[in-house]
Amino acid sequence: MTIDIEVLYLKLPKNIMTFFGVWLPPKRHIILHNIYMLLVMVSQYSFLLFEFIYLFDVLDDLEAASEASYLLFTQASLCYKTTVFLVNKRHLIELLELMRCEMFAPETEVHEKFLSVLAVRIRRLCLFFMTSALTTCTLWAMIPLFDNQGRRSFPFRIWMPVTPERSPQYQFGYLYQVAAIYISAFLFIAVDSLGYLYQVAAIYISAFLFIAVDSVAVCMIMFGCAELDIIMDKVTKVSPDSVQFFSMCNYMVTMLSQLFLYCWCGHELTIRSEKLREVVYQCPWYQQGTKFNRLLWITMERMKKPIIFKAGHYIPLSRQTFIAILRSSYSYFAVLNQANSK
Repeated sequence: MTIDIEVLYLKLPKNIMTFFGVWLPPKRHIILHNIYMLLVMVSQYSFLLFEFIYLFDVLDDLEAASEASYLLFTQASLCYKTTVFLVNKRHLIELLELMRCEMFAPETEVHEKFLSVLAVRIRRLCLFFMTSALTTCTLWAMIPLFDNQGRRSFPFRIWMPVTPERSPQYQFGYLYQVAAIYISAFLFIAVDSLGYLYQVAAIYISAFLFIAVDSVAVCMIMFGCAELDIIMDKVTKVSPDSVQFFSMCNYMVTMLSQLFLYCWCGHELTIRSEKLREVVYQCPWYQQGTKFNRLLWITMERMKKPIIFKAGHYIPLSRQTFIAILRSSYSYFAVLNQANSK
């Protein structure tokens, strides 16, 4: 039985990125592909620009600024991660070449089982993220229809070059915001899913470790605490029977799950790298020559330092990091909540 590792692990993010023109360019129609990719990226960066403009306009209003900040952080994180991915596509090419290499092909049914189990697990996680993200986007799009009591407004409080009081300006603005946020959700899932795949696949294929996932993971660590603080603050102020309340709760669950998965994948990889040293020692080294034993000794000395994924080469991705983020986020939230109650 032959397993296509690329299809097994990269099918979902590859399909999403190909649809939005972010994946590797095709052999034909390269110019049209690049134009389409630029249009997609322009929609994301223009959305980010409109958020910055709106934030500068409402800096004096703390509540309005905090409401705009959580989406600003998310969009900035997405633009940064997608741009890093586009700039460093050579890493993806190297990864695909390694995945097709005969050296890392499964040789037994046990190897195929390892790959299949992890692939099924990561597909389920990706599907959960996609469902959660699309549900959040749908709830955001429904806010003007249910929570504004007949008053026209856009789904998001950002600066817009059109006004909601006039038609068809309102329809164009509404479609732009909804389309931009759905594209953001798909790209967010695809780029992050690729990051998870780098880490989970590295449990089985250690050569994947050179892939630069630090630049992707650092975004979630950098904005994680700030986003959670803002979301928790907003949840306490929004009416529980409104669409906005459910959208904020769903968004908070998505962000927490995403942070946890980064830390969980990094933690699993570290644990397996620590066990690898013991497994290597259990080989029949005593039946080998001096040269083999010398190389084995050097390898085991190197394995004393476990493999640790770090965000920005500074923050280790582990379960302890996730707990620390939750604690610090709740502490900041408690301080903000106490300050607002006075």
